Amino acid sequence: MIECPSCRTSHEGQPRFCQNCGYRLVSDRKVSPPLLTGPQKWIIALLVIGIFLMVVLAHLVPTTTSPSDLTGGVVMVNHGRWVCGSSKEAHDEITKWVVLKDNEEMLQVMRRTNSFALPDGYQVKILDRGFATTKVRVLGWLDPDDGKIHAYPEDNRIGRECWVTTEAVNQ
Repeated sequence: MIECPSCRTSHEGQPRFCQNCGYRLVSDRKVSPPLLTGPQKWIIALLVIGIFLMVVLAHLVPTTTSPSDLTGGVVMVNHGRWVCGSSKEAHDEITKWVVLKDNEEMLQVMRRTNSFALPDGYQVKILDRGFATTKVRVLGWLDPDDGKIHAYPEDNRIGRECWVTTEAVNQ
């Protein structure tokens, strides 16, 4: 028995239309069964809640970082002689010529862009971090004789900001 919702007439079987008022009783659309049933719904719900809680807790737990990982940290330049580009673009261009082993072109780009070489033993302040480069300000030079950082006025690197390979300032 099916009842017409429009005129409340009862009908036998599964007619498509009400014989009294013509109201459509059966839809042509097929009703698809639910995708998840019973315990499947609960398992998916618990997984979603678990992932959400892990993400929230990961942001709440304090992480330990060294001062060198933070912007504003003061670190020593690692062993080696590092290209210090006046801009990211200058650093990238100089690095390209270093990789291609063209020292003449590298030196021309360094002069043209007002970039310089930064040897180990210098103390720098981290200003910004990029993907593979770090912006630093040169603070001074570590004197091995007295163990102090000096900023000699004749050293034109002191106080300058430049971009170096991140490896140059990682601890």
